[in-house]
Amino acid sequence: MVENPDILATIAKRKSQRPKLVIGFAAETENIAARMLKAKLAKKGCDWMLANDVSPQSGVMGGDRNMITLVRASGMETWPPQSKEEVAFRLVALFRRHSVERSS
Repeated sequence: MVENPDILATIAKRKSQRPKLVIGFAAETENIAARMLKAKLAKKGCDWMLANDVSPQSGVMGGDRNMITLVRASGMETWPPQSKEEVAFRLVALFRRHSVERSS
C-alpha cells in the first residue's frame, strides 16, 4: 500500500499559481472542536475549512441535511442544520463577499 498524496496541502502550499482562496472540506465523525479544526486548517495550509458532522448521532449521512462548521483564521462558526442546497447558497454568498473584500 502507498499513501495517496495530499492534494489539498499541495495546492494550498504552492509558492506560485496558488488559488486566491483554498477551501478544505472534511467529513468529521468525532467531536468537531475548534482547536482540532484550526490545527487541520494550519496543517493543510488552506484558507477555510468546511467540516460536515457526519457522526451517527447527527443523522446527516445519507440524508439531505448538513451540519456545517466553517473555520477560518479569524474564527469558527457553526451553521444551523440545513439542506445541501442551502449550504451551497451560503457558500456562494461567502465567496462573493470574500472576493469583494479582497478587491477593495
